[in-house]
Amino acid sequence: MDINVPQEVCERLQEVGYDVIYLTEVLPGNIEDEEILRWMEDNQTPILTRDKDFPENGGDLKITITSESCVKLTRRALRKLLDKQIFSNPLLGSWNDKKDRA
Repeated sequence: MDINVPQEVCERLQEVGYDVIYLTEVLPGNIEDEEILRWMEDNQTPILTRDKDFPENGGDLKITITSESCVKLTRRALRKLLDKQIFSNPLLGSWNDKKDRA
């Protein structure tokens, strides 16, 4: 998650099972967007950002969310993640459990 998204949004997504990390946990806070993009592509990791000017990439890893409040940002982040069929770990686990029982 980009540093321009409140850390509370990251925490809320983690609470519902998403494997989300705040960008500064893996990269320096003053890093250029192009270096972030390179890291994302190397790790096949999408980024949730509020930065409409963040560079696009061929792998469709940029997910832009816009809003002012943390609650709305979290809702929009969840909606965009689901639209891209990126699911939380518990949700994936429950799907796999049901599929195995069938």
